Amino acid sequence: LDMWCTSQQFLDILAGDREEHAVLLANYFMFLSEEYPEEWEAEIFLVIGSGIPEGQTAYVMRRSINIEDIVFWDATNGLAFAQNDENCPLQNISCVVSYKNTYANIQPEGKPCQIDFDFENRLLWKPFYSKKFPLPNSHLPSIQEPKLLYTDPNKQFSAELEEELLDTIKNSIRGWRRAPTSFRGDVSNRLYGILEQLEDVRLHGKSLSVDDCITRVDSITKGRLVFGMPLHFPFTDVKDVVNGVEFTAIHESKHPDVEFALAVRVFPYASNVLSVWIFICALSPGKIQTGG
Repeated sequence: LDMWCTSQQFLDILAGDREEHAVLLANYFMFLSEEYPEEWEAEIFLVIGSGIPEGQTAYVMRRSINIEDIVFWDATNGLAFAQNDENCPLQNISCVVSYKNTYANIQPEGKPCQIDFDFENRLLWKPFYSKKFPLPNSHLPSIQEPKLLYTDPNKQFSAELEEELLDTIKNSIRGWRRAPTSFRGDVSNRLYGILEQLEDVRLHGKSLSVDDCITRVDSITKGRLVFGMPLHFPFTDVKDVVNGVEFTAIHESKHPDVEFALAVRVFPYASNVLSVWIFICALSPGKIQTGG
């Protein structure tokens, strides 16, 4: 039995599956469509199906009113995919839910790029409610709260978490290497500044590549080879972040004169949602190269 939280419960306990993420995002999109129709008017649907790598999944489908543009949103990471995007992780759609009905896909195809989303066509979609089985009272009451309540961003906790993550990751790198390990403060400070730009890129869709980041570090590395990358995590616990850093294997450099640079930024948002950025680099003697 899989019971879904309401959006308010999801925000309160800060725990939920892909379904809770998708329902919350769908509600946000519907609010924007109603309040700001000139910019945001669209039909919003909850999509149930299967995806890679998670298996059973939930996405949000946004269909623009005027241009018939369909986009699928992964609410767990904020990534969006056009209907004809072959790289969309959503592989099969079994069911689509609107605010007034639920439609089962009875087409032979299930991949988004192969599906016809004409929900009025009964050869393609089977509705839960129909003329033979009408929606009671023309609508169903919502279990969602009319307005969501948020707590303010906790800047003090985010600052404390930054220090904890920085110390924990440094100590973990020393433990993984079991060798003398030094960190370059000047490069780390430069990386720290870049992380704010990366958060801004993620929020507003601006352009900043990993190569751009490494180029900005180049000016203070004095001819050393740079191998590194930025990492982003929606914060759950310290262990998950440390495991993500270990997975990069950047600490495994065998050069006897290798040095490291490490920066951590934690950006606080409402209801204790935290966006964590890590930038880790290994610096070795040699010609500058990009990594990541």
